[in-house]
Amino acid sequence: MIPVFNSPEDILEKLYREARRLWNAENHEQAADHLFNYCVTCVALRDWIIKHLELDNAKKDTFQKSWRKTEPFALCADIANSQKHFGLEDGRKSKINDIEACSQLLVGTTLDHQIIEGASTNRPFFKILEDGGKETDFFRLIILSIGEWHNIFSANNVPLNINLDINSIFEGVYIP
Repeated sequence: MIPVFNSPEDILEKLYREARRLWNAENHEQAADHLFNYCVTCVALRDWIIKHLELDNAKKDTFQKSWRKTEPFALCADIANSQKHFGLEDGRKSKINDIEACSQLLVGTTLDHQIIEGASTNRPFFKILEDGGKETDFFRLIILSIGEWHNIFSANNVPLNINLDINSIFEGVYIP
């Protein structure tokens, strides 16, 4: 076992780092690496929580089913598993039809939301295309999945002794 990972809290911190790397990627190849790592870490955190809570077979099954029904977790699981295994196993259905690489224009604004001329940059971005035409971008995936993890930690009294702030993921993006 890697010595810095000793608790679910450590894996949640890793999830934050992966999110920050994804948000700050400079090209689509880096962003793809970090999106994959983010999703794998999100799924791994589920397993750490199960072990930490010492769930027996029935409670483990209930937890996993509930986890899987949570939209951002289901998306992360499908992305992680389809990439790890070169596609999903036979009989397993995903709501994801495709993941589209695109660019997102980030624009600097003043405190009163006025655009700062010349303060913009294009960043690599991904849109997750789901059944029924629904689109989820990786920004939304990060916000929702991390929020759900905080809910799970709180509901199950899993120690979280560090102050993890979702805003820290998105701070410091360089805009020329």
